[in-house]
Amino acid sequence: MEIQEFTESGLEKALEMLSRTKSQSGRLNVYNRYTGKVEGISLDAEQMKRLGRKGYTPVENRQYDGWSGPLEFYAYVASVNGKKVTLFDYKHGKGRLDCSA
Repeated sequence: MEIQEFTESGLEKALEMLSRTKSQSGRLNVYNRYTGKVEGISLDAEQMKRLGRKGYTPVENRQYDGWSGPLEFYAYVASVNGKKVTLFDYKHGKGRLDCSA
């Protein structure tokens, strides 16, 4: 799986908040790249281990208005403006998780 480097700005407030947020008992604040909002998600112990070990983990299937079907969303760690943050999105193109907005 390819994780692309973040190249755009404009999310600085949300990303700054995320960089200071620590996970608590499987609960994690993430920036949802599709909605453009910060939200809380729950991860089980295996997902938390995978996120720490591989840098990404599948979380759940979601379907938004106008979509023909559900897609699997992932939590993944990215370096944005030199800060480690957790983003939330579906795979794009050939299995790519982007770190840009």
